[in-house]
Amino acid sequence: GGGGVAAAAGGSNMEGKGVFQGRTVLVDMDNTIVDWDRQFAKNWMQSSEAEEGDAELIRGRSNFEMEENFAEGPRRERAKALMKEKGFYEALHPFEGAIDALRNMEAAGALVVLCTSPHPFCAGECANEKFRWVEKHLGKEWESNLIITRDKTFVKGDILVDDKPKVTGRVAPSWVQVHYGKAYNVGVGGVAGRLDAWSEWEAVLGSVLRATPPLV
Repeated sequence: GGGGVAAAAGGSNMEGKGVFQGRTVLVDMDNTIVDWDRQFAKNWMQSSEAEEGDAELIRGRSNFEMEENFAEGPRRERAKALMKEKGFYEALHPFEGAIDALRNMEAAGALVVLCTSPHPFCAGECANEKFRWVEKHLGKEWESNLIITRDKTFVKGDILVDDKPKVTGRVAPSWVQVHYGKAYNVGVGGVAGRLDAWSEWEAVLGSVLRATPPLV
């Protein structure tokens, strides 16, 4: 019966699973569950503006906004154009272990909400492609767990997992931020934890949730 399924899902670490019960985990998409940089680098290196060493520049960049890593002029404009290309967001690959982590978090009792911002360069098409991505990789039922917003502080949750160095907005957020590890957020403070790979989700997020009072 159901109890047997729950016991099997919990395995030997029921205490670790219990901390997710009834909690809301908000998860960003670009460069958090999907490898945005990988697809951009692939497309960039096939463009006329590509130069030797650009793949390393993209992976190890210091600026969160991709176009700001290129000097003003043709290279920056080409970067902006690539982000607007039809099909870019739908073609993104999930990070290793990301899909399993989301499903396992849900199985552990969490409400998992994908909380993502549409790129201002192509907000409408980008939003449409995000819905199609979710259906393709997680299933149509997950579309009801997708919130697309330019201001994540309005979305209630216990944790927000996001690669952006500091997520801010118009109101004080209910959530604490956990960085998804990228070169441009190394050493940035003001967050509750750091997740460098999805294989670590249970230990890292569980530790943060234990230290964070539940939403009221």
